[in-house]
Amino acid sequence: VLDSENPDRITKEKYKNAIQGLKFGDDLKDVLGLGQELLEINITPDRGYCFSMRGIAREYSHSTGNKFTDLVLDYADKAAGITQNDNGDCLLNDENPIHNVIGCPKYATIKIENVDVLAPTPDWMKRRIESEGVRSISLPVDVTNYIMLHFGQPLHAYDLDQINFPIVVRRAKPGEKIQTLDGKERELFDEDLLITDSLGGEGKRPIGVAGVMGGFETEVTDKTKNILLESAYFETVTIARSARKHKLPSEASKRFERGIDPTMQEAAILYAAELLVEYGGGRIMAEADSPIHVATIGEKSAFQPIVIDFNYNEVERLLGVTVSDQKITEILKQIGCDVQESSHDSRTSAKVIPPAWRPDLTITPDLVEEVARLYGYDQIPSILPKAVHNSAKALTKTIKDIERRKIISDALAARGFVEVLSYPFVGEETFKKLNCGEDCDRHKPFVIKNPLAGDRPYLRTGLLQTTLDVASLNYRRGNQDFSIFEIGMIYLPKKEVTLGKVEIPTLPGGEMPNKKDLGMIARSLPKQPHCLAGVITGVDHQKKWSDSITNSPTDELNWAKAIQNANVVLLLSGLDKKAKITFSQNPNEIIKSHAFHQGRVGHILVNGEKVGVAGELDQKVCKAYDLPERTSAFEINLDSLAKFKSIKPFTAQTISTYPKASEDYAFVVSKDTSVTEAIEQIKESIIKNSKVQNVVVDDVHLFDVFSDEGKIGNNKKSLSFSVSFRGLDRTLSNKEINTIREDIISGIKQIGGELRS
Repeated sequence: VLDSENPDRITKEKYKNAIQGLKFGDDLKDVLGLGQELLEINITPDRGYCFSMRGIAREYSHSTGNKFTDLVLDYADKAAGITQNDNGDCLLNDENPIHNVIGCPKYATIKIENVDVLAPTPDWMKRRIESEGVRSISLPVDVTNYIMLHFGQPLHAYDLDQINFPIVVRRAKPGEKIQTLDGKERELFDEDLLITDSLGGEGKRPIGVAGVMGGFETEVTDKTKNILLESAYFETVTIARSARKHKLPSEASKRFERGIDPTMQEAAILYAAELLVEYGGGRIMAEADSPIHVATIGEKSAFQPIVIDFNYNEVERLLGVTVSDQKITEILKQIGCDVQESSHDSRTSAKVIPPAWRPDLTITPDLVEEVARLYGYDQIPSILPKAVHNSAKALTKTIKDIERRKIISDALAARGFVEVLSYPFVGEETFKKLNCGEDCDRHKPFVIKNPLAGDRPYLRTGLLQTTLDVASLNYRRGNQDFSIFEIGMIYLPKKEVTLGKVEIPTLPGGEMPNKKDLGMIARSLPKQPHCLAGVITGVDHQKKWSDSITNSPTDELNWAKAIQNANVVLLLSGLDKKAKITFSQNPNEIIKSHAFHQGRVGHILVNGEKVGVAGELDQKVCKAYDLPERTSAFEINLDSLAKFKSIKPFTAQTISTYPKASEDYAFVVSKDTSVTEAIEQIKESIIKNSKVQNVVVDDVHLFDVFSDEGKIGNNKKSLSFSVSFRGLDRTLSNKEINTIREDIISGIKQIGGELRS
């Protein structure tokens, strides 16, 4: 009962015929066109051709093996016969191309007169665009959206009577503004590509930001009678920059910035014009039987296909799996490539020409990736790569650093802290809140050229700059008793970059940068040390519990708690035995920490070198962040501790599946004994010195430090460890566990410690 040419369209007559013979209980969904299935698809940003039904249908064909027919090519042949390549109504003038690439090499137009813009959009079209997430607005807008969704070619409709020819496509000039379709007036940037008309002079009035959004003055309204349709090919980088600078991520810009098919502009505009004529009662205005006018400029005026010299051996080299030459050729043709094979040694080589709708295919690895995708990732075996000998030292250091950061995180979590994660972007307001200017960390902030938020254009130079925002948010929302910490990177520009002595090179695409360029990039990158920051507010729960027994008043948490937790971090950082940790309060020796109360702050020194700060926040800072007075904090540069660490080779341990034995120990040791020394001695006592063989250590971590000399003796401290171990080939017996316990205690005695009574 459906129209063979338009199968989604149901007329009154067909509806009447369809319902004849229906009885109670029959399903009415099919009659009303509601029985369709909707498929939700997530598209990766690199596959611009999939932002259309044309591309999705092609991918569906790849995955199911069903035949794909590209109807766009039929319309392209039809449009080619009625196209005039000299567009007198439009001039292309790009005097400031980005990277010397013309912003608009091709611009096509067509005119339709006497269109009834108030005519209803046909139900089948409305259902289709709404099922694809686009709201139905009016016939002209719905038609352009329908073409965009199905061809992948964005179109724009202008009120023809409001246009003053010629149209000029050019770059914006300083001080120019435009009122876009959303009613907002926007100041233009010199990299913006504009669609302009000649009201007041040739190319004088901006009527649209190319590929992003049209202008308010020339939009199609209820009074519009005649329409000018625009179909253009815009360069990807130009559109991406304009969309981001103006914060206008439109449906059109999403497609242009990913790359569209440069050969289908005429086909798309012809199909749109025919739909407006069919449903809006208009008429295509033809001049010498050539209604489509195309203006071109630059090298891409006609599609220039890329030719890739493809060696079939690359598939096996890059994927590690053997695919037959016949299968490779079949896959390349399946995605639309023209493959011209030639015999070469034992394998085939070919000249491969990617299709126009795949601008992402430019080099051999791109083609290999397509082979892998269609051949099947599940058919490629997983092989663990061999470690490179020269990188062993760096790998050991990286593994140790990650391991140490995890130990610190676990220890702080055990002490009641909650780990948080913040974005590294800050603004001028951040430096004002922290009671300092650009010299807050003796570094000027690193400026982001294209920030995500206009009020946060800098990268943080200190971790507290963003961790305090998290603390403030929690406190303002009623969570007023908490301790949080964060481990993340800060960004410190190098002096030579700040002074402009290092130039950041512009790299060509599609090829490996040379050593000189890589060196310049490395020198221009900021220093990115890992840091740790903590914020403590509320009350001391241990003191609160003890005060409830003695009925004494409960005091707020004092800044000594920040010092204690900073000290725990240092003890767990794997410092060398000879490293000396001190907390200095001498303001003459250390540059002031503006965010902290100058009388209640300790500058953390290791062997006399500053690695962090801990103490009470300044009252002005607390007020700026809406935090209570006496809030304390600490910040430590973890990477600066590296020079004081003893790096030992990383050795992988055999994994045991037998149950583990866990025990807690409290040892009284000299104050000079480091936590690292005690941990290493415990491990050595279990693995090397124990009478029990084939035992592995799961974990040894510190969970408490006690240093009351009145209870444990002068120049002494108590270290409490949780120790877990297990047998490699058996479950350990009680006797073996007792033996290991005695070995651990004996081992601690060798470094002058003893089990705490």
